[in-house]
Amino acid sequence: MRYQIPANVLMQSLSGDSAQSQKLWNDSFALLSQVPVKELSAGVIVVAMILNNPAMSDWLRKNGLDEEDIRGGLDWLESLWRRMTRPKQLNNYGGIGRDWTSGFTPFLDHFGRNISLGIAENNLDFSGVRRGHVLEQVETNLTKSDRNNIAMVGEVGVGKTALVYALAEQLIEGVNVAPELSYKQVVQIDPAAVSSAVSENLSLEQIFTEIINNALRAGNIILYLDEASLFFGSGPGKINLASILLPALQSKGLIVMASFNLEEWQQLSVANPTLAALFSKVEVEPADREQTIAILQDMSIQLEAKASVQATITFKAIQSAYDLSDRYLRSKAMPAKAIDLLSDSMNYSSAGLITADSVARATEIITNTKVAEASSEEKAQLLN
Repeated sequence: MRYQIPANVLMQSLSGDSAQSQKLWNDSFALLSQVPVKELSAGVIVVAMILNNPAMSDWLRKNGLDEEDIRGGLDWLESLWRRMTRPKQLNNYGGIGRDWTSGFTPFLDHFGRNISLGIAENNLDFSGVRRGHVLEQVETNLTKSDRNNIAMVGEVGVGKTALVYALAEQLIEGVNVAPELSYKQVVQIDPAAVSSAVSENLSLEQIFTEIINNALRAGNIILYLDEASLFFGSGPGKINLASILLPALQSKGLIVMASFNLEEWQQLSVANPTLAALFSKVEVEPADREQTIAILQDMSIQLEAKASVQATITFKAIQSAYDLSDRYLRSKAMPAKAIDLLSDSMNYSSAGLITADSVARATEIITNTKVAEASSEEKAQLLN
């Protein structure tokens, strides 16, 4: 259904001939050894049917698909199956602190959101956004003896916050995690909650001093500052945490992760080079086409579950979400703008499917622009 392959075309691969049936089994087992799927499933057999049918080759070519797209469907199927059957991974989730005294963190609880707890309790899956080498770089820097605080720098929409969630998930799973990071939990601080709590009896300095003390006392907390310019600036809605945070970071007892765009990071580096020097900079680049499509596939079941009308996202819709957002949308980087466009496309289903036409319709509504059909040359460039 997700590839919109007509049943009559697919059925041409079936035969009552025993030799053809045996060939299909052999092809399926051969395919199993070439893809990251552990068990022979109906999905593997169907893909083998498609890849070894000359009639299917013609159909794929006419519909802008190739063999790699179909093989990628197995990764998609595996991801969706993992999400639906995934047991809770609580191996390295031990609560805040090691005993009741160290675990008493009222300010941290009130002004922060425990990302690790949310993932553990709701069985959330962020494995699709781990972005390989970027997450490895973050983990390596977190274990340094100095500059083990992380400044994630990248455009709006590249997925900095998603990487923090992926890190929290990986720490909970406890697989291939450095001993220094075992039982660490990630807590995101809410600047709006902090600002609204400031009063004559409770100053900003007192609130953040208590938050930091709570984190230090617990001993297993990584503080996360999303949109970090809100914590290191001046003006409406912003607070200046630099003078409070600097001594805690210099003592090396506190670990902080913060996200910046490039301009914000440069401003902090100029305004407070001593503070900036305590962070290891990790650049987060926009996701490329392959990465974005994989992320969209991974998120498809979540988008389908949230939609007001039951509909299934097709592979062509996912391709179009990348291609059209890349061509028409400029406010964010990949993968965020493709995710937003695919989410908006859920309002334009046809016969229970979210198709390329659904995505085109959503693009037209968002941009107030007629979406033109890409030329054959443009399609070839996009595919390659």
